[in-house]
Amino acid sequence: MEIKVIAKSSGDSPYTVSFFFEGTKVFANCTCKASEFNIMCKHRIALASGDPSMLYNQNEKNKLDKIVKCIQKTDLEPLVSDFNQIRVSVENGQKRLKQLKRLISQKMQTKT
Repeated sequence: MEIKVIAKSSGDSPYTVSFFFEGTKVFANCTCKASEFNIMCKHRIALASGDPSMLYNQNEKNKLDKIVKCIQKTDLEPLVSDFNQIRVSVENGQKRLKQLKRLISQKMQTKT
């Protein structure tokens, strides 16, 4: 089965990301520059992990849901699950670091 979605890009042109499911195997291609150099791009990872913010068109949310459901039936699922948990932890850690930096700067004064 093949599922294609359009991903946001940092430039003007969105990218096409194609997922192929063959039994328990998952293949994914993207039309971005990183993929041209055979580097796992942020578009494939974000979409494989179910991140709707990477969709260029939110009307493709149903396709993203299908991608996630197909991945759940593969050995990629525990890796994607761990990735999502760690991503949330990192985001929370970054927020906390920002809070602490602000608190430290409020308490620490500059000597003149």
